[in-house]
This record gives sequence, C-alpha cells and structure tokens, in this order.
Amino acid sequence: MNEIDQILSNIDKDDDERLFNQDTAEKNKNDEIVRLIDSLAEPPGADEGDRKSEPAPLQEEAHEPEPLETGAGEPVPEVENLGTFTLKGTKPWNRREPYLIRINPDVQKSDRESLGKSFYFVEDATNPDELKLIIKQEIVAFLRRPSDHITARYEDFIYKIIISSVGGVSKNFKLDPATEKLFIYHTGPLTFYKYIREMFSNKKYGYCYKYLPGNKASRFFPEEFIKEIVMKWFEENINTLDLQFDSIQKYEEIKKIVSSRYYRDLRVFNGRLEQLNEKLGLDRSISRAKLFQLKGGEWFGPLNLEIYRRFLGGVIFM
Repeated sequence: MNEIDQILSNIDKDDDERLFNQDTAEKNKNDEIVRLIDSLAEPPGADEGDRKSEPAPLQEEAHEPEPLETGAGEPVPEVENLGTFTLKGTKPWNRREPYLIRINPDVQKSDRESLGKSFYFVEDATNPDELKLIIKQEIVAFLRRPSDHITARYEDFIYKIIISSVGGVSKNFKLDPATEKLFIYHTGPLTFYKYIREMFSNKKYGYCYKYLPGNKASRFFPEEFIKEIVMKWFEENINTLDLQFDSIQKYEEIKKIVSSRYYRDLRVFNGRLEQLNEKLGLDRSISRAKLFQLKGGEWFGPLNLEIYRRFLGGVIFM
C-alpha cells in the first residue's frame, strides 16, 4: 500500500454520527415517512398563499426586544474582547446575541491550526466515489506543497454563502434597498451562523480534511472559524454603514415584515397538515411537530425558518 492509499484508508469512516449528528435508524424511519408524505400530497404552489388575504401583522406597542433564550442571563461580552468586531448598538438588547456570536478563543485557535494542515474541503454534496478520487488528487498536491493549505479558500467559501443568503433574504421578504441592510443587522450574525452550520450538517458538506502525522487524515467542521468569518463579514458590510441601529420603531417594522411572511407560511403549513391527515386517517395521522421536522426546511427554506426563530421565537409552526 502506497502512502496515498494509506492516508485514504485511515480517514475516519465511522464518524458520520459525530460529524453530522446522524442517527441512522431515525434517518431511515424519517425517509420512509417523507416518501409517504410525498406520495400522498403534492404541496400547493407558493403562489396559492400569495393569492389569499394575509392576516394583518400584529399591532404592538414599540418596546425593547426581549433577549433570545440563547445566552440569556449570561454576561454580555465587553467590546474589547471581540477582536476587530464592533458592537454598533448602544442598548442592552442589541449588545448581545444575535448581534454577536460568542467564540471560544482556544477552539478558534485550534480551528486555525487545523485549517493550516488541511488539504481539501467539500463545497457541495458529492458522490462518495467521486469524492474519494478528488481527495486522492488533493492529498498529492498538498504533500508536494504543504504550505498551500485551504484557509483563505475556505474563508472565501463562507463569504460567498453569506452573500448568497443575504440576496435570498432580500428576495424572500421583498425588501427594498433602504430596509435590507437594517433587516440583515437585526437578523444578526448568530442567525446566519446557525443557518450555515445546520445546512452543512443536513446536506453533509462544508467539512474539511486535515493531514495528520502517521499518514492519516481526519474530517472536521471548523465551527469557531466559521463564526469568526460571519462576524468579519458583518463588520465589513453592516457595521460600516450609517443605520438606525438603536431604533426600536425600525426594529418593530422589520419584525412585522417577518410576521407577515410567517403567517402566510403558517396558513400553507396548516393546509398541508390537514390534507395529509385526511388521507392518512386517524390511525396513521402525523403530528404538527413531526411534519415540521421532516418538511419544514424544504417547504419554507431553512434560512427563513432561522429568521422566524430569531424574531418570533422557537415555537414557530407548533
């Protein structure tokens, strides 16, 4: 066995559950339910929801946003401990998550060291046989030039995902240029990080291969590095703007935009749930929570769902 084949044979083959939070038995069961759902009902087109009258957004008195459950009650990091990231808000509610992301500096350093030893990252879902061939080619190139690691390319990869996501948000929520940047600001870097990490885990890409001593290689997600890059993008593209960062009125206007879109999607979701359970019958009915788990991301978009969670709380569609 030559050196390259030895590395390939030593790449972790049993770490899918650790890397992707995968329960094989649960996945197989869910796949069976999804096939049943797809065979029973063709989801109505998105335009159907647009044609029906939408509920009026909630009319609420402007008030300071409640902190998210994530990190609530924990001390707010000091500005000087956030590296080059600056907190533009001056109120308690916009100087915590989701307006920043807590980063573990020790793990962040480890991620950078691992990326410095990494020869390849998976940019999209790839056929296993094709991926094996690519990895073999990349290992050869890396062993010849070990200084040609993937750090800069991976950063650019994350930037492109953020830019594409921002464009999708603007389109999905029909934002005009004057609203878009403030909408992204209030959505916050934490929301975009959660979306990216969940997408990588669900679709099984975005992970890296690092070279280890003894002709070994290992897969990993550089999670703290991804957080760092999301924060960097916000620093360069949002924090440099002259926006009404502290305006509660503007925040409430944005929340109403999200609420309006959510109620439209909620109506579509309820219609599909009713249609499915009519065909399944009482003895095989599917719960709201299960249907949302299996089809929510596909039907309404994973980034939209993260935005709903950010502005409306974690009990959406329940």
